[in-house]
Amino acid sequence: MTKIELEEIEKLDEVETIDESDETIDWKEKTKSLVEKAIQRREKSKIFRQQYKDTMDELTKLKANPPNTPPLKKEENKPEDNTLLKKAFLRSAGITDSEEVELALSTAKKWSVEVDALVDDDDFKAKLEKHRTAKANTLATSNIRGGAGTSKAKDSIEYWLNLGRTPKADEVSDIKFRAKVLRAFADKEKGVGQGHFYNS
Repeated sequence: MTKIELEEIEKLDEVETIDESDETIDWKEKTKSLVEKAIQRREKSKIFRQQYKDTMDELTKLKANPPNTPPLKKEENKPEDNTLLKKAFLRSAGITDSEEVELALSTAKKWSVEVDALVDDDDFKAKLEKHRTAKANTLATSNIRGGAGTSKAKDSIEYWLNLGRTPKADEVSDIKFRAKVLRAFADKEKGVGQGHFYNS
């Protein structure tokens, strides 16, 4: 039912009070207008009854023969399960590193190939080996620092005392050793450990 139809029904339902002592009322005209209102109400009522019946019939038909819509499936969980299965297969194939797993999954998606076929593919094997080699090289060279070799002379306190200055952080990386050199300079200035001077 539309809003307009409801408003029309409300207008029809309004009850009009008539003062019977009023002699200016044309009763024939009043009766005629009331009969017309009653006829309008009956027609509206027929329309609404028919609409209700049609709606109920349609609902019954839909319940008896549901449309051919596919039932709702839990496809949201399926990709996660599928990904877990793929990861498990890769782990069993010896691909356990997270970067290698991502490489395998992205390559399978890019090439539109299943993971089980991808693992046996020669191109993927070459790609995986290249990735592993690059990672191993990066790991092997990450701890190497450039610069001049260290001399054992620089690791002695006497070297720095004879040089006349304290070592900088880039010259000696060991903080404890630099602290020992600083203490030796402080002791040298105080005269500690250099023999006693007696005034005569």
